[in-house]
Amino acid sequence: MLDEELSTLVSLTQLDAFQCIGSSCEDTCCAGWNVQIDAPTIAKWSSSESTSHYKKHLRIVDSGNLVPQEAEIQLEKNGNCPFLDAEKLCKIQKENGHDYLSHVCRSFPRSRNSFFGMREESMSLACPEAARLILNAVEPIEIGFKEEKVTQPDVINMNLPSRDLFGEIDVANAWEFRSLIMKIIQNRSITLENRLILIGIISKNLDDELSRPQIDKSSVDKSKVFVSVYNKFKELLDSNQELSSIIPSLPDSPKTKLIFLKTLFNVVAPYSRAHQRYSQFFKNLVSGLKLDTNSTEEELISNYVSLRTQYLKNSNITLILENYIFHLFFKELFPYQSLDNETAPCLKQFLNLTLRIFLIKEHLIALSNDKDIVSSEAVSLIQSFTRVYEHSESFQKELKSLTNSNNFNSLPHLCILLQS
Repeated sequence: MLDEELSTLVSLTQLDAFQCIGSSCEDTCCAGWNVQIDAPTIAKWSSSESTSHYKKHLRIVDSGNLVPQEAEIQLEKNGNCPFLDAEKLCKIQKENGHDYLSHVCRSFPRSRNSFFGMREESMSLACPEAARLILNAVEPIEIGFKEEKVTQPDVINMNLPSRDLFGEIDVANAWEFRSLIMKIIQNRSITLENRLILIGIISKNLDDELSRPQIDKSSVDKSKVFVSVYNKFKELLDSNQELSSIIPSLPDSPKTKLIFLKTLFNVVAPYSRAHQRYSQFFKNLVSGLKLDTNSTEEELISNYVSLRTQYLKNSNITLILENYIFHLFFKELFPYQSLDNETAPCLKQFLNLTLRIFLIKEHLIALSNDKDIVSSEAVSLIQSFTRVYEHSESFQKELKSLTNSNNFNSLPHLCILLQS
């Protein structure tokens, strides 16, 4: 244990209210996942007779130097964690306390990143209670700074960006850029789709400037590019100029979306079966949009336009999506996550985030068959999709590969996907 010291933690203010609901949770995190057990936890279990028997439920992943470095919990045949008792509570915590949990079990659904050395905390929306807390927020989500006592080392999910890429950049400048993105996401004077398209335009501007020959790829020149693009769009936002004037006018293209969705069908289908609740949402997507029928192109488009018209009447869903997007862009450190890529790093990360938003929105459109969408239904969809997506690297890679192979990785194509 570390000597207690204070450290600044950046997080969404809504997270302060989170409390695990334990046995009342409808989608426990103690089932269906391969939970990693870190080396310090294995060592702690080994050091006590009361906990050494826990190891029989582990599968060693890395046993370098004959000392277990990492392991996974072997799930029971029904997919449950063997430490889950009849009341759906953890035996380890009940018998020995919070300190005997592995880092994964101790921290989930909280997730921590390091951004230029600043510690940030977000949530995994795969947790139903975390999803409700974030997505149902009525007031705009806020980012807060607080002092926290550090009693043990953090396990950092992402440590970005590399100082090798940026040198001694002013952290305040980097924060201002991310704050600009968050401000755009919550700018309700324009449609949610146009807010995202504007962020796409900013991403393209960044990539264009970063690709100029005179930019030294390993120096602080990159940070100067971010400052320049920030000033350009900050001035635009402060000028009270009608933002819609810089949003490209694109033709409505339900046909393009349906073609892309049909292509996605074969990729998503196998992964949808990994989670019972999401499997039902996926079946509804396929049947609602008639992706599995022999309908003519005209019939498919007519059905899609009808569902979309009904979907647009659900004003409550826009706020849920705004909250989802705000949390997503914060958690993924946009636009800094992909800066080690050689070409179009910002647009590539924007594409990755846009693809998730697109899939969720199309599921919601499919749910709009002659009815209003209940907020709880939308939250359940996002939670179950997140559980499937976040915990399958192969699913993530296949989606990215498919998007690239079908030439949907340009800004105009992304704008078409984002349009309602």
